[in-house]
Amino acid sequence: MTIALMMNLKAGLGRTNRLADYVFQQFELHGLPYVFVRGDSAQDAINKVTARISEFSAVVAVGGDGSVHTAAQIAIKHKLPLGIIASGSGDDVARACGLPHGRNLEATKLAVDHFVNAWKEKDLTEIDSLSATTSDGQEHAVLAVMSCGFDSRVNANSAKMTYLTGTGRYILAMLKTLTRFSPISYHTVIDGKESKFDAMLIAIGNGPMFGGGMKVCPSANIKDGELDYIVVNKISIPTLLAVFPKVFTGKHVNHPKVDEARARTFWLSAPGEQVWGDGEYLGESPVQIEIRPNSVSIYGVRW
Repeated sequence: MTIALMMNLKAGLGRTNRLADYVFQQFELHGLPYVFVRGDSAQDAINKVTARISEFSAVVAVGGDGSVHTAAQIAIKHKLPLGIIASGSGDDVARACGLPHGRNLEATKLAVDHFVNAWKEKDLTEIDSLSATTSDGQEHAVLAVMSCGFDSRVNANSAKMTYLTGTGRYILAMLKTLTRFSPISYHTVIDGKESKFDAMLIAIGNGPMFGGGMKVCPSANIKDGELDYIVVNKISIPTLLAVFPKVFTGKHVNHPKVDEARARTFWLSAPGEQVWGDGEYLGESPVQIEIRPNSVSIYGVRW
């Protein structure tokens, strides 16, 4: 059986393109059977792999969180193990799994070598995922963090800033978003309990990090069978700016206006607001989210 090697050569501002030769070289040197799948878009790549799904025994993503998100849709739907060779600017899924990551070529070569060894040793660990059904009825698998509100608007602005990388791009997008932001009205049903309130953002984590290592859901664990969420309740913009730097250490959850909890099901409505997951646009609210315990096997997970 063969590996579906999904590689976005534009990921990591072209870093993956420079890494491609090393990937091919190592796969061939160690006898890993593969088919390189290159799509014109995420959906095109999914379609190309799906058309030949009976040939594949694993899916491997080379790139950033967007590439991993795309490959995860196939892996989870078709119950195939997932390999992650992190070479993006954020790599939050790789961070949550304890996998090698970095923004230089030598670091990403280590990620290749780590996967090759894990594949040869059949080193697989089952982790959880989030299942998110957006207002258009589409179901999405999310491995890291979902958001709706301030952060989803930041993501939308960040996606346009392709000339920057990682956390720096996120911070600049955040400052731009603040200039026109006001609290959002939310309607939620969490494990059957209904609430309506105004808040700045809601983030729901399978893993703890978004934005290139920011610990937005610091207690989240990819293998605990629960989703973690935070709500940043209605606060002033200056207070939001004061709280924000603490997200790098996860200490923002100690602020009295930040709620942190766990659940298994989470329904959320915020009319007109976008929903993002793994740094990718998923759709608009309302969104129904559920935890899927042990729903995907990952190569080489380290705790």
